[in-house]
Amino acid sequence: MAASWDQGLPQLVLNDVTIHASSLAEGWKTFSTEYLLRSVLLVPERALQGLPFDYVSTRCTVQDLYDAFAARYGLAWMRDEQTDVAWFHPAELSYDRILATRVHVAWDQLGLPMQSGILEPLQAGSGSGITVKRWGSLFQNTFNYAVDIPAGVHTVRDLLNLCCVANPTKTFLVQMGQSGAFVTAVNLVPDQMVAVPVGALHLWDAEIDKGRGTGTPGHQRVMTKLADPQADVRRAARSYLEAIIWSVRVDEWVAGGTSAAQTLWTCIGIASVLVRSEAATHQASIETMKRLATDDFLTECEPALAVMTALDLARLTKHARALDIVEKRKFTTIELAGVASDACRVAALSGYVREVLQAKNADALIGALRPLAAIVRSPTAGKLEFELVGSP
Repeated sequence: MAASWDQGLPQLVLNDVTIHASSLAEGWKTFSTEYLLRSVLLVPERALQGLPFDYVSTRCTVQDLYDAFAARYGLAWMRDEQTDVAWFHPAELSYDRILATRVHVAWDQLGLPMQSGILEPLQAGSGSGITVKRWGSLFQNTFNYAVDIPAGVHTVRDLLNLCCVANPTKTFLVQMGQSGAFVTAVNLVPDQMVAVPVGALHLWDAEIDKGRGTGTPGHQRVMTKLADPQADVRRAARSYLEAIIWSVRVDEWVAGGTSAAQTLWTCIGIASVLVRSEAATHQASIETMKRLATDDFLTECEPALAVMTALDLARLTKHARALDIVEKRKFTTIELAGVASDACRVAALSGYVREVLQAKNADALIGALRPLAAIVRSPTAGKLEFELVGSP
């Protein structure tokens, strides 16, 4: 299924573009970050040296910019047929030969942490042909966003595309050498921003407004979408939030919801962006969730919110009180379908949550969330399980 955000990127109009970069990698990172234009860059190691990129235009499309960049460095660029994710690669290397090693995934695996749950296991799988940039806890927190991998046979390239689709603010730099491919995850969220990047506004318009073009959303509108009944809308709103996260007063957001349900969903959304490792936390979300998630509320609120609030509180506080309340309720698979990936994400990130669910034998949750059961009971919890098939 095509990702409509990626599909529309080349047609975006950019105004007053000025890029002066000293190298291929710097030029790519500059326009990718400044405008939130996500593409994957695959180049030989030597291509990262020297040769500046200068581009000035009062008005152009992203396609114009991409064409100029590719021409400068003897690259081709194209979009993947299945996902529409754009790739820059050497013109002499056909796209279907890139990272073509195939792997078989036997069942749908949801909510996997991208860096530690997909990239690093791929490297560990002998014969995958890739080496992965390792990160400390700070960057693990940045790159351990959740990715759903469907059952089937995938190339390594396919898996990188799925990792891209899962988070528009992240991409990859792939350096090709004699020993194979060295893959580095790249964050496209700037530490500071003067205005919302055009790519982020396009994300909101494509994934949430569905092309209606209502402009830059205010924080109350973002919070409304973080609490939307549809899981794909909540996911898109979180991606938009991540794109602007360092310009957001998140502590004020979690104190200013229009209802307890909206505020709790906002806390869950913020925590999904800011807390992706055991070393990270967000105290304002924790305090708000503890205050609002009373026994009565958890007993009566919608099933999906009850489960996610209880799981996230257990993850963030290492206390199972909310789970004690929620596990007494009886849930159906249909009621929890929209949070299956989210529940798996929390369990994959938290050894404490997995231990609690194992100890409780919480059938009310696990029985209705079969993908969660696979993570809770797996000795390799939160890591992609696959078999190498080989090259085509």
